[in-house]
Parts: sequence; structure tokens; C-alpha cells
Amino acid sequence: FDKRLRSCHSFNSLLSPRKYFKDHPEYFSLRNGFREPFQPCLSNPDVRRIMKKELLDHIAVQYPKGGRYFDVSQNDNANYCQCEKCKMVDDREESPSGSIVDFVNEMADAVKEKYPDVILHTLAYMYSVKPPKELKLRPNVQVGLCTDQCDHSKPFDKSNNRHSKLFVRHLKDWSEKASDIQIWDYSINFRAFPQAFP
Repeated sequence: FDKRLRSCHSFNSLLSPRKYFKDHPEYFSLRNGFREPFQPCLSNPDVRRIMKKELLDHIAVQYPKGGRYFDVSQNDNANYCQCEKCKMVDDREESPSGSIVDFVNEMADAVKEKYPDVILHTLAYMYSVKPPKELKLRPNVQVGLCTDQCDHSKPFDKSNNRHSKLFVRHLKDWSEKASDIQIWDYSINFRAFPQAFP
């Protein structure tokens, strides 16, 4: 992964709140009647156009240098858009991952036209861990399924931890929605990085 579209949380790199939020709050997530600069509104056609151009322009620079993997994934917060159009997709797909998969697939189609060997990486993380009901990821998209809420003291399929049980179920369900799955084994103690994760 390159420095800009690193391994995760790259939406802000493709749609900068500093650049756009003041004049175009509609480009960002609608929450409780207010626009917030935390996630993009993925159903907005201008957002898709801008982010697609940013992505393709960036790939055009990195591809000659050997870049073949580029991240297109949610920012590190749970403030996803709940506008009417985004919510319609998420409700239909029974998960907020629906609007992400719908968006990333459009990006993947545009990339494949020019760069058939490039892989886009997105996340199944936090609010998007549950896969969409019907939508499937394009073959040129890798999904990173995150274990951040799991009980790491036991095998996930043997644990009584609710999140571990859900992870096992979601892994099975994502295997029907994606041809390329990466496991982000998220086991870290943020209060003491060198300390073992209990």
C-alpha cells in the first residue's frame, strides 16, 4: 500500500473535509438532521465523481511505480450517512455495509477499465462488519474483515463472546459476497502498546 491510500480509513484522502465541507456539506454524512464531516455521503453523485477522479489520478501516479493495491475504505468512526438515499440502500441490504459495497463496486468498475490488475481494498469494520444481504463485491475488491471486538483468549468458534460468534457468522457470509478476504487480526492494547494483549 502507498502512503496516501494506505491500508485503511482512506475516504478522507479521496474527499477532504477541509477542502469541501464548508461549501458542500451535502457531500458528507447526514446524522440526526445535521451534516457532519466524518464520512462521505456515498449516494451523492458528485461525491462519487470526485472520489473516482481522485482515485484514478492517484493510481495513474503510483501504477508506474508498481502500485497494485489501493485502499478505498471508511474513516475510523461510526458516523455513516443516514440520508434518504444511503439509508434506502442500507435498509434494503440490512446493513450499513450496503452503501459501502455499492459505492466501492462503482470505483472498482472504473479502475478495472484502465487497470485490470489493480486490487482495491475496503473494510468490514465497526458498523460495516455485517455483509450486505444481496450485493457482492467485484472480483477486483479485497475486503478486510476486522476482529477488533472479538475475544482473543479463545478460538472464535469456541468462545461465548457475542462478538466472536458474530465474527464467525460474518466470515461465512462474507465468503459468499467476496472472492478476496483479508483478516485484520486486530489485537492490540492501545493503553500500553508493548504489553501483550490479554
